[in-house]
Amino acid sequence: MDVDKVLGQMTLEEKARLVNGATFFGMAEIERLGVARMQLLDGGTGMNFEQLFGDMADVGKLAVDSTNGMVGSTALTHVIEYYFEPEKLTQDEKELYEWIKERLEKNLNGADYAPGCFPPGILLGATWNPEVVLAVGEALGKEANLYGVHILLGTPNVNIHRDPLNGRLFEGYSEDPYLVAALAPELVKGVQKYGVAANVKHYAANNQETNRVGINEIISARALEEIYFPGFKACVQEGKVKTVMSAYNCINGVPCTESKWLLTEKLREEWGFDGVVLSDWGAVYHPAEALAAGNDLAMPGPLPWEPIAEAVRNGKLSDNELNLAVRRLLSLIDWVTENFRKLSLADKQREELKNCTDHAAYMAAAEGIVLAENEGILPFSVDEKVSVIGSGSVKLLECGTGSAGITTNRTSSLREGLNVVKDTDSDVRLCVCSLGGMEGNDRPNMHPDMEDIKLLYSCGAINLEKVPEIIREQLKDVVQNQDTKKPIVLVLNVCGPVDLSYLKRDVVKAVLVAFLPGMEGGRAIRDILVGKINPSGKLPITFPETYEDTPTYLNFPGDGYEVCYGEGIYVGYRYYDKKKVSPCYPFGHGLSYTTFVCSDMQNVQMAEDRITFAVEVENTGGKAGAEVIQIYAGDPYSTLHKPIKELVAFKKVFLQPGEKKQICFEVSTDKLKSYDADLKQWTLEEGYYDLFAATSSAEKDIFAKERIYVDVVSPYSYGLKSTVKTMYEREELKAAVKSLWDCKKWDWGIVESNYQYTPNKTIEEIMPVESEVQIKDDKFIQDFVLSVKKVKKM
Repeated sequence: MDVDKVLGQMTLEEKARLVNGATFFGMAEIERLGVARMQLLDGGTGMNFEQLFGDMADVGKLAVDSTNGMVGSTALTHVIEYYFEPEKLTQDEKELYEWIKERLEKNLNGADYAPGCFPPGILLGATWNPEVVLAVGEALGKEANLYGVHILLGTPNVNIHRDPLNGRLFEGYSEDPYLVAALAPELVKGVQKYGVAANVKHYAANNQETNRVGINEIISARALEEIYFPGFKACVQEGKVKTVMSAYNCINGVPCTESKWLLTEKLREEWGFDGVVLSDWGAVYHPAEALAAGNDLAMPGPLPWEPIAEAVRNGKLSDNELNLAVRRLLSLIDWVTENFRKLSLADKQREELKNCTDHAAYMAAAEGIVLAENEGILPFSVDEKVSVIGSGSVKLLECGTGSAGITTNRTSSLREGLNVVKDTDSDVRLCVCSLGGMEGNDRPNMHPDMEDIKLLYSCGAINLEKVPEIIREQLKDVVQNQDTKKPIVLVLNVCGPVDLSYLKRDVVKAVLVAFLPGMEGGRAIRDILVGKINPSGKLPITFPETYEDTPTYLNFPGDGYEVCYGEGIYVGYRYYDKKKVSPCYPFGHGLSYTTFVCSDMQNVQMAEDRITFAVEVENTGGKAGAEVIQIYAGDPYSTLHKPIKELVAFKKVFLQPGEKKQICFEVSTDKLKSYDADLKQWTLEEGYYDLFAATSSAEKDIFAKERIYVDVVSPYSYGLKSTVKTMYEREELKAAVKSLWDCKKWDWGIVESNYQYTPNKTIEEIMPVESEVQIKDDKFIQDFVLSVKKVKKM
């Protein structure tokens, strides 16, 4: 497509139509100019039939009482629910089913292909493996291509795990921005390999469902830069993502869809994004203002074109602002048209695609499931008799609901391959506790499902004295099982952290965190239980002892339509470290069926802009397995307040029994920088830094530590711009200032008085000199500057 030529031929009405959604999940088509309709759809866990069928009904003008393309009629709801079990439909519903099936199979070239259900972000984050995330991205891209989806929404969702009660926590990757930035771009690359435009969401800081439409979030500039932006920036710069979804919320009083600073200055001018910004569904509150800010496409449709045209005519929106958005949309359509090559689905290709996507889902689950505790009970022996109980004992929760909800008949069972018996005959109880997450609502508390708590109590696994009163009341009529000493293996099939503080650890002998593991989750869990797979997942989020321990306990979900991010940069382990609060399971934690020995850091070298070193890892156990070497950095003498340590590198290492590998790391000094809100810039301060090599963020899991000195000039270098407080409180610096004052015969009382009353004034500000020229030409002052620059930060 010649974008400039097409743009020049478009009428104002056509431009106004293009920047508005035409259907609930479709863009406008301009047939006379050859501008194709683009199909949008969620998402990051697979093809969302609710959205697809609703949009089919909308485009086909089928009278199903749908609410703008989403499920609104009972008939359409049932068709989606029982699409793979049509015998359960009424006759009228079967007619709708046949109508949809015919169109779906036409889109699939006549093939019968059920979509996959892939693990969400939280489990991908737990893999700590970019290659696995890439494979899932490729599987999603292939299936989106197959179903005729041009823009796959939420690929990925990089919103930070700020609070464990967030209803959509499971969609995001981690509480740590570095881990998010290292993994999420791989999903983008995988999706876009097949000509499908990926979409990173929700930009920015969309960290709760309560009052999500319009809530005003008060967030410091430093927290935005250091915690909430890095995942988006990485998807733009590393992943080359084609689309970004703007969020419902306001940041510091400005709606994200209307923030020129967010959408233009930060995203495009600073990070270099050249794609399309499309809104979350219903997030454009003022269409002209959103376009002017840099929001190119307002969704969902159908939306009227007339208000945009009128805004151009009356000067509220300039021709240039509208043309910029249209040009970006045309460029995206051109890219999709050039790169989207519809996959063939003959019998052989269909089977190959199914095997490929099954494998990607399986590997993600197998590498992401975390063995959190194990008192030697796992793996099960071949003849171990197991009873399977709990809310997930019959069917796992494989995905969440809402945008991430998947309808499919592709699934797996954790029972197959286990020696499953009745509870009275078993050696061990396998308790599968399920707890779902959902779009639109946050969790009310951090407890497991009440029915699972009752079941665990009946099996003797709950310490009644530690249970909150509200739960204790509901347990008073529960009858305890006669055999309350039988060991339990607990599988947490959950959307996020749950409170385990009242479990009896003499009964619960192992805990497996499976999150929402996708269609192959059952098989992966079973293979881990029997030892076919050695668990290698690591938690991407801290599991606190109780919700009261969390950094956001007093700041979530806010008061009405305002929430203060009062924890600042202290999200997740950054907070627990700083406050010396011991969690249930630390960030980065995960056990194995084998053992590893890791060496001290070797060959540590400091170059101009990077630090290089190596670590040796040896598998000293009897099973093949993987360890994740995590590198953290800390700045013990920082001018700005900082966390004790922050993740700056990691590598997942697979080793055979007895195998040893040297793992080389290169850490850019950019990873040591912090954002100074007063200076409005990222800064690297000279001074000592600590490097920690560990297998989790917990102090006990740090196996090596090195201190290095970074010799640079920074805004905090000792000199005339240093504060009186800084110079006065360190003896050698105070002596240098005193020497200067003595040489110049200035009154030392000036320094004493400023230290007492205005300690944050700079040395330059309190010197009794008349001009900058006088400072530059004064030998004593320049000697002072040279002398204090040589003093090392500590």
